[in-house]
Amino acid sequence: STLENPRAGFEVLPQAEKALKRAMNIAAKHAKHSCLSCRGRTCAICQQGCLLHEPSIQICSGSNCSGAKIRKGATYYIAKDGSRQFCQRCYTNLQTVLPHTSDQVESFGSSVRYKRDLLKRKNEEEIAEAWLTCVECKEGVHKVCSMHNEFLTSKENYRCPLCTVKNTNMNAARSSTENRREKRNDVFYTFVSGADMPVRLDTLLGNKDVRKYSAEALPISAESNFIEARVRDCIRKRSITPNVEKTITVRIISDCSKKYKVPDVIRKHFRLPSKMTGGNGVVPPVKVCYKSKAITLFQKIDGFDICIFCMYVHEYDGEDEFEKNERGEQKKRVYIAYLDSVEHFRPRRCRSSVFQEIIIAYLAIARARGYEAAHIWACPPSRGNSFVFWNHPSSQRTPTKERLHSWYHGVISKGIKSGVITDVKSLFETSFPFTTTKSLDATLALSPENMKLCEDGVLDGRMLCPPLMDGDYWIEEAVQLRASNIMRHLNSKRTPRETGINIEQSPALQVASLLRDQVMLHEASVPFRRPVNAAALKLNDYHKIITKPMDLGTAFSQCLLGEYDALDDLVSDVELVFSNAMKYNPKGHYVHNLALECQRLFFKELDSLTLKWHTHSKHETVHAPHSWEQFRCVKMGLDNFLDLENFASNSASYMQQNFVKNDDNEAPSKAGSVVAIKPVLTPLFKNPSNTLL
Repeated sequence: STLENPRAGFEVLPQAEKALKRAMNIAAKHAKHSCLSCRGRTCAICQQGCLLHEPSIQICSGSNCSGAKIRKGATYYIAKDGSRQFCQRCYTNLQTVLPHTSDQVESFGSSVRYKRDLLKRKNEEEIAEAWLTCVECKEGVHKVCSMHNEFLTSKENYRCPLCTVKNTNMNAARSSTENRREKRNDVFYTFVSGADMPVRLDTLLGNKDVRKYSAEALPISAESNFIEARVRDCIRKRSITPNVEKTITVRIISDCSKKYKVPDVIRKHFRLPSKMTGGNGVVPPVKVCYKSKAITLFQKIDGFDICIFCMYVHEYDGEDEFEKNERGEQKKRVYIAYLDSVEHFRPRRCRSSVFQEIIIAYLAIARARGYEAAHIWACPPSRGNSFVFWNHPSSQRTPTKERLHSWYHGVISKGIKSGVITDVKSLFETSFPFTTTKSLDATLALSPENMKLCEDGVLDGRMLCPPLMDGDYWIEEAVQLRASNIMRHLNSKRTPRETGINIEQSPALQVASLLRDQVMLHEASVPFRRPVNAAALKLNDYHKIITKPMDLGTAFSQCLLGEYDALDDLVSDVELVFSNAMKYNPKGHYVHNLALECQRLFFKELDSLTLKWHTHSKHETVHAPHSWEQFRCVKMGLDNFLDLENFASNSASYMQQNFVKNDDNEAPSKAGSVVAIKPVLTPLFKNPSNTLL
């Protein structure tokens, strides 16, 4: 090409000179460098001095970042014991006394109590790679270059790979895995840096047989063989370069069973359908069981297997752990949790096709094994974050949202053409109970006037639960939404309300108004409005004595969010607030006295409210006791309300059936009022805002 275009040689020459000069400068820099870590040594494998890694990953613990990484070079604040760190934005919004409730004791640590105790740092601390010294050649090597495993080989008995290969008997028997997979006359190919054509591996390494330490030696399975065959066939069809398919290897490097604990927020606000309960809803399982697999693609470059692509998948068979004998209906499903890649794959024009073929091949396996649905989140990582590989080449760009959606659409199109995928729907269409008119476009259909809530999407006053999968985006959003709502209610300034309780509201909102306006505004409720900050108050034994803390603010927020099943559950939490205070503070203590006074006030106001429920009807029941206990089974869902027209007419029969009289035929006993009257409750679907989301 230089003879045809003489100017091409003059254009390449300056670039080569710059690259050579840059390499010489780096070599000279390493040659002059000497520190306590390297002591002027050069690694026998990579021929370099100290390897400086990027700053370690710091995850922000603030509520605004929700687990995001702190950017390189940014200022952050860390606890003295390293238990938590906050970015600059979250640090500014922190309170003077850091939150330290019971569920944060283990994760937060007891050494950090105040905002002023946090230490200011900058995320630019570079860490040098550790060194090892070979016991035979006495040469120094980087720990990462030798792929040293400290759990298998100690530093004192370490031998470098060069000495190990030299002393290894090349004629030793191969493992059973290699006997099944490879033969003596197999020919392996590898790419060489700077070349476009793969070369034979034996021409690069000579007579050295290093396949024992290659990707081919990893355990094989029927799944990996099928995916590898599909990928190699894809490369043969798309690449004009011969023998490229012989440079790649597909293996499943991880296959383990796991359990995911479902957050309490999901179990309180969602229900699963079940045939065993006659069509009624079932509380989601306590733990979801699944199998996690890691599928990797290796390609030989310079004689070494480089991990180019990695995909984590979760397989859910529906064998979950429920509290009772109930069992909800869930489809057998797979979840493509994470996938990540580096741009080293060659040739580059086959890169996207190969990665897409891996996904389609796995979906074909899942379909053959009886799985009914596959779930994929098309969410690009934020700048600086990674899914699988901690580092990527600086030249590799992070895909935009539109680019990633287009890439996944290509996967779906190929899957449909091959018959692997038969239907495509979004999570909104399949799981959330909203229907829209087909004639409207997306923006108009999502408007409140054109959107309605389907009754088929609600069970027992709760929304149908979407598929439960570990690390799913909607679960994290629901948990964060609930936490932000509780903090908003706890931090809101309460002022006396002139308007009374609206008897037409749902029972949950009426009781929440009672707590807010009648109880929490009383001066005796001051110590019980917020969670007890044992660290700030220096109550070292508080969490040892009080195993289940509770406060009025939390009870009010949970009632306002409809998290209580019945009135009796809310009363139990309110009683727990006062019993904890009287348990920790002895009789005669002012907090003990305030707890007694506030407890009497709560039950007085609650009896007054339930009396309104009883008398606000056209009928009159003479023998009904005017106590909140007759209403303890009232449902506290936000989409339920008291049918006061039919309640009084049905209450007499409930009274006769459920109230137990004493031996002297006097007033009904208190024991008989536990399940006395179950008011008629009707779901209210007119306002979609009554649901969680």
